[in-house]
Amino acid sequence: CIALKDGVSNVLVERVNASCLGLAIGSIGNSHNSNITFRDIIMHKSLKPIYLKFRNEDPVEYDPLKPCPCAYERMEYGLIENILFENIIINEPATWPVWLGPAQQTNVRDPSSCSLAWPVIPSATCVGQPHGKYRNIVFRNVTTFQPLFSAGVIMGSENFPVENVVFDNVKVLPFTPSGLTVDSLFAALPYEGYDEYVQYSFIICTTVILAIMIRFLLLRSHAKRRSCLNIILLVLGLIGLYCV
Repeated sequence: CIALKDGVSNVLVERVNASCLGLAIGSIGNSHNSNITFRDIIMHKSLKPIYLKFRNEDPVEYDPLKPCPCAYERMEYGLIENILFENIIINEPATWPVWLGPAQQTNVRDPSSCSLAWPVIPSATCVGQPHGKYRNIVFRNVTTFQPLFSAGVIMGSENFPVENVVFDNVKVLPFTPSGLTVDSLFAALPYEGYDEYVQYSFIICTTVILAIMIRFLLLRSHAKRRSCLNIILLVLGLIGLYCV
């Protein structure tokens, strides 16, 4: 995947094959990311193809006399703005094709964050980012074929609502057209073939998610069910190791 972290701005990413977490900005804390373009990109069976995310980070009071000892300027709150996704093909994503919200990377029991098990496990929760703002995000000529979940997630918060998100010629289709294979997708790029490990990254990412969910069920299961789930967890681990 391609992940742009805190304080990254003025970036162009184009004509690539992306996989697993695809095109990510984040997780972002109290920093400013702006003027980023992703275009002419193909993603096949990725986990979260377009993934913009804030992590939970307490707000800070800016003091020019006490600069932050980090590689980027810390702000009062996080800001991701002026982002363009253009000419993107997403084929059979394992979850949502678009995620714009909090970082989905915490455990099930943390009610103040966004659980990896949400919304599959009923007790899992996901809340919007308390100190991060999205503004001026454009999706243009983005086509998704056969997503596993819905068309996407856009989640702000009461204090930091999402502003000015534009969808221009964005399509989500419940099928994959005939003839739209991995080879034909990657052949559109200016070099021959594709990375054979891209298809395995989808299996690895999905295996990790399933393992986390099973681990949660283990905590609430009786002895007999726990032993069965442990066997399933072991099998998933072996599958992941084989794909690596």
